Amino acid sequence: MGNNLPCPVCDEACSLFDVVDFNKSCEEAKGKFLTLAGIPVYYALCSDCGFCFAPEIAAWTLKEFEEKIYNDEYILVDPDYVEVRPRANAKNLISMFGNNAHSIKGTSNN
Repeated sequence: MGNNLPCPVCDEACSLFDVVDFNKSCEEAKGKFLTLAGIPVYYALCSDCGFCFAPEIAAWTLKEFEEKIYNDEYILVDPDYVEVRPRANAKNLISMFGNNAHSIKGTSNN
């Protein structure tokens, strides 16, 4: 990965920031480590707006995300996504909208 990539947020120059193994996860903070995949994931950092991103992953299609990240093994690296995070997100939204929270209706693309 070369330096001076354009930032997807502000279009200023980004440079290489870090590299981690593809199997790095947030669960490492809890002492749970996956076997190394041997696949480097490079991160770039924008010197102007501070946005940090993985250029290769940012270019993935939805299908690639489903296959490589949000698959049947995703719960191993993010067990909170099933119940803990949705409940916390709902609580935050309700607190932001106060008494209007229950009158807000979403839209559907179906």
